[in-house]
This record gives sequence, C-alpha cells and structure tokens, in this order.
Amino acid sequence: MGTSLVAVFLTTPGLLNLDFIVEMQAIAHHVSAFTWQENLLRGIPSGILIAAIVWMMPTARQFALFLVAFITYFIAAGDFTHIVVGSCEMMYAVLNGMASPYDYIFQFLVPVGAGEYHQRYWRLYHAWLSYNQRGITRKISMYCVEIIARPTSRSVNR
Repeated sequence: MGTSLVAVFLTTPGLLNLDFIVEMQAIAHHVSAFTWQENLLRGIPSGILIAAIVWMMPTARQFALFLVAFITYFIAAGDFTHIVVGSCEMMYAVLNGMASPYDYIFQFLVPVGAGEYHQRYWRLYHAWLSYNQRGITRKISMYCVEIIARPTSRSVNR
C-alpha cells in the first residue's frame, strides 16, 4: 500500500522535472521487462541479503546505517529484485501504462515474494541441519573425552 502511494506521488503531473521522470520510466521499464522466472530467481539473493542485515544488526551498533546502505547497494549492483522497492517501480510502470495490473501481480509480486520466502525456508532447514550436526558432534566429542579420560589397564597397574 505504501509503495503504491509513493508511485502515485511520483506520477503526479507537474511535480517533478522532466529528467527525473525520464529516469523513473527507464527504471520502471527495466523492472517490468523481467519474466516471472527471472523475478523468482532474482528474489532469492535479495532475500538472503536483507536477512543478512537482520542477522548482523545486533552487532553493528554504530555502523547500522552503513550496513543497511552497503547491503542495499549490493542488491542494486547485483540487479536483484526486492518486493518493497520493486513494488514501487512496478506500480509506477502500471500507472504509466508500461505494465498491466496482471503483470504487477503475477509477473512480479508473486514470483519475487516466493523467491524471498523460499530462501527463508532454506535457511531454516540449514539451521536445523547444523544444529543437529552440532548435537552429533557434541555426542562424539563427549564420547572421545570419556575414552581418553578412562584409565587404561596399564595406568591402573602402575
């Protein structure tokens, strides 16, 4: 809803200069030209990068703003799609007749959302797997400590 309001604001006639409008139309055309498969695949890395912000934020403290800007730059540099920023761009394309509402929903919104949520489930699986591996490793290491700490028959006889 908020991204749609921003797109409406950006399409208000006479509000922005012509150079800005031309650049916004070029950006909107770039995003609306992706197929749904491209949007799905480009949504996965952006979801991972945004999740990285969440993971690193507690330790970032004074560098939080730099961290957000840095990761956001990587999303733009990698030409990845993100549901929030891309929604504004696609809604701008819809309002200017460069894309249809069908394109907005089924070519952009659903695939990008699915791509971003897909990586979350993948991360949960890997977290669960690494937790279980740590549990197994802990059991093996405790067993090894028991074997090493056990008195041998030679040390007992001495």
